[in-house]
Amino acid sequence: MPSQKKPIIQGHGSGTANETLSTAPLFFHHEDRKYGEFSQWYGSSFVVSKLQISALVGQPVSSFSSPDDYSDDISFVTAEQFMMFCKAVCFGDRSIAAQILQTRDPRDQKGLGRAVAGFDPVKWDAVKSAVVAAASLAKFGQNEELRALLLGTGRRELTEAAPNDRIWGIGFSEKDARNMRSRREWGENLLGRALVVARETLRMEDKRHLEGAAGHR
Repeated sequence: MPSQKKPIIQGHGSGTANETLSTAPLFFHHEDRKYGEFSQWYGSSFVVSKLQISALVGQPVSSFSSPDDYSDDISFVTAEQFMMFCKAVCFGDRSIAAQILQTRDPRDQKGLGRAVAGFDPVKWDAVKSAVVAAASLAKFGQNEELRALLLGTGRRELTEAAPNDRIWGIGFSEKDARNMRSRREWGENLLGRALVVARETLRMEDKRHLEGAAGHR
């Protein structure tokens, strides 16, 4: 009798010597539930330089600042706010960019992002993953607790179980995804991939720091 494939499961704990658990998908979705810290809507302040934003979207951020604004960095309260601000800058929508920075509600930030004038999906597709990876790196890299949480996931696959989003998530709820016997129907999970990129970058930073400290002993 042919063996049956086991359903996809989520291991418990973060970071483990057990290879099965350490590579099992870690599902997240809502910002106020378990592992909600990985959501774009989770509240956590961070800053990103104007130069970095300009490099990400190919547009000068300085033109979006008031004449008396001499700061080099911009503060954000959610990764969603950063993403939507970058979207507005990418397409030169000064009005929407300013409104996005003025709201703290990620739902409003997302709504404003959808109203960006001159939106070109092809142009946005070329930069959006790098934008979200940069947001994740700043968000988790500038908060010690969040940094520890992300690095503590080991090598597990980070998976946004968003039933209605097949681009940033997998297009299925955690319950449905865990009981599936194949991932062939999953969406792109771009947010999960961006988080993994940020995790590996932070891990390399820690490695270089340790190697540097050892070299000075």
